[in-house]
Amino acid sequence: SGTNAQRLEFSTAKKSAAAAVRPKPGSEHFAGPAEVPQKPWHEKNRPLQQRVQEIVAANQIHPADFHGKAINLLIKDCCMLGTLEGMEMAQNVIDRLLVQKRQIQEKDDPSVCVSMDLFQTLLYGWAVLARNLRVAQPRMREVLQLALDEARHDASVVAKNNAVPLNGRLMSLPTVDSFNTYIQGLQNCAVYLPNAALDAEAMLFQMSEYSRTMG
Repeated sequence: SGTNAQRLEFSTAKKSAAAAVRPKPGSEHFAGPAEVPQKPWHEKNRPLQQRVQEIVAANQIHPADFHGKAINLLIKDCCMLGTLEGMEMAQNVIDRLLVQKRQIQEKDDPSVCVSMDLFQTLLYGWAVLARNLRVAQPRMREVLQLALDEARHDASVVAKNNAVPLNGRLMSLPTVDSFNTYIQGLQNCAVYLPNAALDAEAMLFQMSEYSRTMG
């Protein structure tokens, strides 16, 4: 069926994100991943839509979830639906994480960030849908631009507060794989998008400029 044809084949070879949160002594919000209590959105046996609603409505989200495997799997499950509704749910999860991130940066730890791995999972979902849905191309661009803007914001906050990420590098910084995923999506929609090749060339230039300015 068309739905089965749209199901995503996500690579299992992705490297797990290293911890990017430096614990702040005396802060109960930074107890470390091992001490994070099980949350409703971690439970695979619960309906997917319910898990998404739980995290979007949560009063507080532990920073470990910003780069944790459970959240990445939640976003992946949304994307694997192969539908616009599933992609919207995935975007809602990331949007909620970004709100929580800003709050933590202001009050507790300026070095905390949302892992680029989460953005890339969403980006890959749109890249696969780009084979059949014209709306996927501008949405891919929006996701990548959001990731770039958030990375610049995180770098600015870190510099302003003289903070140092635990692993020495902000986990929100896009990688070559991030740009390659976008270009892959452009290849998928080249059949109906005459300017796909030009867009890919422009993205390669932007990748070079971003690498030069952000590292």
